[in-house]
Amino acid sequence: PTEPSEPIDPSEPTEPSEPTEPENSDDEVIEQSDRLKAVIAHVMNAMTYGRNIEGSLYPQLFVDGINPETKEPIIWRQRQNDDVFNNYMSNLHSQSNLLRVLDKLTDITGDEKYREAAYDQLTVRYDTPELMDSNSLMYAGAHCFVDVVTGRIGGTIPSQHEVKDSLLPIDLYYDANPERFKDYVTAIWSTHVVDAGTLAMNRHA
Repeated sequence: PTEPSEPIDPSEPTEPSEPTEPENSDDEVIEQSDRLKAVIAHVMNAMTYGRNIEGSLYPQLFVDGINPETKEPIIWRQRQNDDVFNNYMSNLHSQSNLLRVLDKLTDITGDEKYREAAYDQLTVRYDTPELMDSNSLMYAGAHCFVDVVTGRIGGTIPSQHEVKDSLLPIDLYYDANPERFKDYVTAIWSTHVVDAGTLAMNRHA
């Protein structure tokens, strides 16, 4: 027979056990490293070939797409009446996830160049009146974009700002320039929110 164990007195403090770190197998570490390398390669392609387009009026802005074979920016051809435009599209709302990845890569790697690229994109939009409409809203959303080469505002409805399905990285918008962010949020509130009591809002402004 075994001796009964001593009863535990709940009034007596006990030493907390040391937390244990989860163990990663060598395969898991290699897989995580490969995933990070793939993300960095994707972002470096965007930073190398998706900005500073030759002749660009706004070299800080990312285009919306890159041909994976030629590394050339994707051109969107748009017809308006009798005119045809070849657009180097930059739609800030379409690039929300890219901005998030740039931000978090700086957290992971400690390299500030990624977050700075995101800030540069937001700063030039904050500081350039031609990239804001008459309501002080950035030209962005499902209906309009900026041509990074000519500065032309294009789209199906170039004057229409939209926030539907955008899921903006608001923290980045703030960190890039807190004062200009306040102005931008005020503009969104005054143009999109139609009932302050219920926060009902429209998608277009």
